[in-house]
Amino acid sequence: MGQQTNTISDGWQIATEDFVGAYGAASAWKTAPDKMIYRTDLSIERMQVYDYERKQNVSVYAPEKIGGMDDYDFYLWGARALLTIQNPECHNGKKLLLFRDSFGSSIAPLLAEYYEEVTLVDLRYVSASHALELLGDTEYQDVLFLYSAPILNHGDSLRFG
Repeated sequence: MGQQTNTISDGWQIATEDFVGAYGAASAWKTAPDKMIYRTDLSIERMQVYDYERKQNVSVYAPEKIGGMDDYDFYLWGARALLTIQNPECHNGKKLLLFRDSFGSSIAPLLAEYYEEVTLVDLRYVSASHALELLGDTEYQDVLFLYSAPILNHGDSLRFG
């Protein structure tokens, strides 16, 4: 999408060193834990995330989710049908519509640094038509489909109607 990125050392933090993921936790085979990292800076800290289900703003990261049912809920408070990230530090008039599963939750804050607004739609929990109805007449300059391989390989879980 033509944006310069920051270097890997800029603001990277470790959320947990015991991450095994949902599939690893459910597996009968012992899975070696991994580090779960995230990036933060003043821009990300100032972002507001509107959760359409809760009808309230939440933070980008949820440290209290570490050690719970799924550590990956740390990113954007877990699986949500519809979220909008507002970036008050960006003034380029650009908006991104991101169709994603939870796989996209970790990268969304990084993408949001280059947009005034990023709206995330998870088609496992809301139909595309209903999501677009909720979003109204918002115009997006970019659209990105970002799904993990298991979701794409079993597309019956996605709601395109």
